[in-house]
This record gives sequence, structure tokens and C-alpha cells, in this order.
Amino acid sequence: SVMTSSPADCLVSSYRQLSEGIVLETDLENIIFSFRGLPAETGTIIVSLPKGTNEKRCVEIVDNLGLIQQGIYKNSNCQF
Repeated sequence: SVMTSSPADCLVSSYRQLSEGIVLETDLENIIFSFRGLPAETGTIIVSLPKGTNEKRCVEIVDNLGLIQQGIYKNSNCQF
């Protein structure tokens, strides 16, 4: 998985390759933040490692509120 930013100088290198084996899933086409740092859309990001543990971690973001919660992804839900 690859992360990029727009404008390019928002990330330290404007392009970031995730470590091999990290799986990133999301229901968002793009993860966008406003100039104030608030999420522009509501969605879930799921991070897992295909080797080793079956535990999946998740981040739930809510637009306009700036709410960002992390939890464990079980039964198709992000549990906090």
C-alpha cells in the first residue's frame, strides 16, 4: 500500500510505502482532511498483518466533528 499527499509537502516525503506485509483496507476512496485538520468524510480504516495474529485494528473517522477513534475490528465492526 502507498500513501500520498496533496499538496505533496503535507507528508515528510509526499510518498510513503507501507512496510511489507501491512494490509490497509478502507471504505473511503481517499482519506481527506480539511485545512483545519478535520476529516472531510466519514469512514473506517482497517489495518492488519497477514502473517501472525488474526487481530485487525481499526480507525473510525467522522467528518466535520474531527472525531477519530481507534479500536479492534471484529464481526465487521470497529469496537472501541
